[in-house]
Amino acid sequence: MSWPNGDIFTGTFRDGLPNGPGSYTTNGRTYTGEWKDGCLSTRDGRRFAVNTTLDKCPTWRKPGFSRPDFR
Repeated sequence: MSWPNGDIFTGTFRDGLPNGPGSYTTNGRTYTGEWKDGCLSTRDGRRFAVNTTLDKCPTWRKPGFSRPDFR
């Protein structure tokens, strides 16, 4: 999936939202990880939402934790 601003998502979808392994490219940088319900949280605290809004995305439990909190 790509957008007019050049952002690209490559990965798997479930119910129209990224779920499972995927990569999001924006501003020349690529963020890869396990997506859940359209959300990806990175170790450095960045959060991305594809086809959803950031307020529906979880944040990391604590700095340096190796997996997003998808409870």
